[in-house]
Amino acid sequence: MEKWLESVYSDGSPQFVVPPLPKMKERVSIRLQVYNDAKVRHIFLRTVPNGAECLTEMHPLKETNGLTIYEASIEMTEPRMNYQFHLVTEDTIYYYTQNGITTYIPDHTYDFVLLADYVQPEWVKSQVFYQIFPERFCNGTDQWPMEYDDEHKLDFYGGTLDGIREKIPYLKDLGVTAVYLNPIFEAPSTHKYDCSDYTKVDAGFGGDEALARLSKALHENGMKLVLDISINHTGTQGPWFQKALHDKNSMERGFYFFEADSDEYKGWAGYKSLPVLDYRNEELRNRIYRDKHSVLRKWLQPPYSIDGWRFDVADVFARNDEIQLNRPLWREIRTAIREENPQAYILAEDWGDCGTYMQGDEWDAPMNYFGFGRIIRQYLGAGDLFGMRNEIIRNVPYRMTAEDVEARVRQHLAKIPFVFWQNQFNLFDSHDVSRLHHENVDWESYRGAVIFQFMMIGTPSVYYGDELEIEGWTENDGGFRAPMPWNRVNENLHETPFYHLYQTLSHRKCEYSSLCEGSMKFLCAEKQVIALARFDETQAHVMVMNHNDTEITMTIPFGAIGLTKECGLEEVFAEEPKCQWSDERNLTITIPAHKTYLFYGEKMQGETK
Repeated sequence: MEKWLESVYSDGSPQFVVPPLPKMKERVSIRLQVYNDAKVRHIFLRTVPNGAECLTEMHPLKETNGLTIYEASIEMTEPRMNYQFHLVTEDTIYYYTQNGITTYIPDHTYDFVLLADYVQPEWVKSQVFYQIFPERFCNGTDQWPMEYDDEHKLDFYGGTLDGIREKIPYLKDLGVTAVYLNPIFEAPSTHKYDCSDYTKVDAGFGGDEALARLSKALHENGMKLVLDISINHTGTQGPWFQKALHDKNSMERGFYFFEADSDEYKGWAGYKSLPVLDYRNEELRNRIYRDKHSVLRKWLQPPYSIDGWRFDVADVFARNDEIQLNRPLWREIRTAIREENPQAYILAEDWGDCGTYMQGDEWDAPMNYFGFGRIIRQYLGAGDLFGMRNEIIRNVPYRMTAEDVEARVRQHLAKIPFVFWQNQFNLFDSHDVSRLHHENVDWESYRGAVIFQFMMIGTPSVYYGDELEIEGWTENDGGFRAPMPWNRVNENLHETPFYHLYQTLSHRKCEYSSLCEGSMKFLCAEKQVIALARFDETQAHVMVMNHNDTEITMTIPFGAIGLTKECGLEEVFAEEPKCQWSDERNLTITIPAHKTYLFYGEKMQGETK
């Protein structure tokens, strides 16, 4: 394709859509950028109001940093409005959607989308999350009752919510602005996904009062709090299941999938310790989310005032063979949550393709394994989190390419409206997967993965202890949930490579507009080199990652995002890369094996035409 096509870009960010969160009947300005010297004669905005195709010609708005910004406006006459761009040259018409550029007319699958009256949890895109497995984080004394090893992986270590509260200064110093806690409600296990009582914080964690204290302290320090819950199943020790088991005439009997008059019941994934809830029961719906003081509403209310929910096994929730209730239930649950807090974050566990849930009336985001975590882990040689479970697939020595990475990120994002790009919860470590630094990944590659994570649009999630190079193993989940090594926190902490990396990126994420509100564009994905940009009208960050085993020299089109030779560049970590401008738009960089550079530049101000 023509070289100038590398500069074609638009999205739903404030620099390309004004306003980015429109109301019904509001007029919206839609913009697109191309190089000043692009061989384009006309640009049309293609919409389909009320099902009829409409082409609106776009006109130059301004020129800035070697780019021309074109503009057209439309009225939000429908709750959801799709659009594409048609770029006309002398002999070709190019069609541009969220999935890229084609020379054939694309279908609507990857259209740009505007949602009228969508209430986005706007705070999410500027956060750095920190995931804590409460039982293993801190018990308030910095002392653990025993060494954590393979013999004791199921033992309780005494972590509490007050222990977490005491470590807020540590989290702030690291740059954390939001905390996500694995389940804290009453349950017999360390992980608490076998909940006994959704209405009580486990006494081992300090009870309801401890949660109120933690929430108050976090909010006083400008930090958010998201709690984890599984409403797909309960444990067997709580009052609901015990009553259902012992009284066949009880209301609670209808909460579960019992077989006729027997004591046989359905357990999640075959585990009898996790009986599945049956949402055909109206009273169950009342208790979980409908009633004013139902489970999901209670913890959103004072004195707890949490800022969102992370839903365990959201992909299988309310899906039981011929009984498929998940879609209508998610819509009802979203309505209930947003009635309590319009800015509450609805985060769902789904490890696969889940774009259909992010269209405006169900989830705000998934745990983004599919669109980031699984991708970066496989790219660095740790294997795909699903594929590794199959012996045949696991033994195929395929090495992912840079092109694969871009295509997989794009396929996830291209099917959802841009306002959901900004909600994405980007992670590669969690309580369910081995830590990447335990997977024989060299330091430079790991460092690149972390930079990539903080460059991805959305919010990064740091799993507790990664910044301290926490110990563990890869064979089972005990190795993913080791106690926090507080003994490593000392006066030299800021000089250690893991901590310095996370602290630098965490503070930068919250302070720079291009990493919060900015657009995201791949500038290069070839020869095992990935160049990814985050940019807005005033500034830009560009990551350049070399996954080759040898040094490589590449020319990257920084000008495609408005960073030109006149703008000036700095390397965020004070590295001294070998690079030079080959012309006004293109930077030629020599990158050592497995090295990642992070560039920052400020743009010149453009002129309105």
